[in-house]
Amino acid sequence: CQKCTLAFLEDWKKDRSQIYNDKYAAWHKSNNKNEEIIANSKKVSFGKQLINLCELEKEWVNKKILDIGTGNGYLLDEAKRLNFDCYGLDISDYSVNIANNKFPDKIHLGTAYDGNYDDNYFDVIGMTDLIEHISDPNKLFKEIRRILKPEGYLFIITPNFNSITRNILEIGRAHV
Repeated sequence: CQKCTLAFLEDWKKDRSQIYNDKYAAWHKSNNKNEEIIANSKKVSFGKQLINLCELEKEWVNKKILDIGTGNGYLLDEAKRLNFDCYGLDISDYSVNIANNKFPDKIHLGTAYDGNYDDNYFDVIGMTDLIEHISDPNKLFKEIRRILKPEGYLFIITPNFNSITRNILEIGRAHV
């Protein structure tokens, strides 16, 4: 958008769920050589952000977190270390299997609407590198509002279109 500089695809409402398989992004099977680097980088970042969030609520007991688009569960790894009761959702069979090994019976295959969670269930809902993949954000936010406690926190991290990481990726794509 020339007016607000929001970046989006012209066909942003198109369903792209079929691309989130075992060949998608950082978690794909053939990219295992970078898995430890990616995992450590994400865990350090998520850990710092969750610690900052915890400082807002010093009296939390049995705090529940839902990570929508959990991938391999890096955010939940750090949340567990901080004594959260961890839940996750993802649409990738491959990543759900990995995350479920760490969080048995707490990771579900599907979208936020498939979790069948009770109203006002979660203290924190996390979405990292996810919102830019959602074709109907209003629908998602309505569901989040339903399952998030009234005094809960929505924790969103989204890529910066002008970041150095994106620019490096674009340069790499140009040379392929």
